[in-house]
Amino acid sequence: MTLTKKTDLGTVTLSDNIIAEILSDVFQEASYSNRIWLSTRRGRMITKMLYLSDSELKRSIDCTFDEQGRVRLRFSVIVQFGISIRRVTRIIADRVAERIEEALGFPPSVITIEIAGVRSRQMARRNTKVVYRYDHHG
Repeated sequence: MTLTKKTDLGTVTLSDNIIAEILSDVFQEASYSNRIWLSTRRGRMITKMLYLSDSELKRSIDCTFDEQGRVRLRFSVIVQFGISIRRVTRIIADRVAERIEEALGFPPSVITIEIAGVRSRQMARRNTKVVYRYDHHG
């Protein structure tokens, strides 16, 4: 799915490949990469991100434009038991926001990270979400 938004300056097009690649890169570079994982909304860990053209990751991302033409992003994760959800999701969300701003020239309006599960010896489903809002400084 490709998002398109007409503005006074022209048309903004955002490919879901870009968002999937940003998420994949951020999760691979994060210092928490062995404690937080991308997942489907139902809580199944996404482990194969080699081919982003038709990946499970792309299907698990919800990306839209808000009224001001800024990106609203939602995706799901599984976290390791005992990790600070607030701290790790803030780090991930801020890094994703930086990468989106690098790609588009402006930050997203909101990033929602849904906690689909907590991993310990067994997987426990959760239905929690954290929402981070970003101001546009331009």
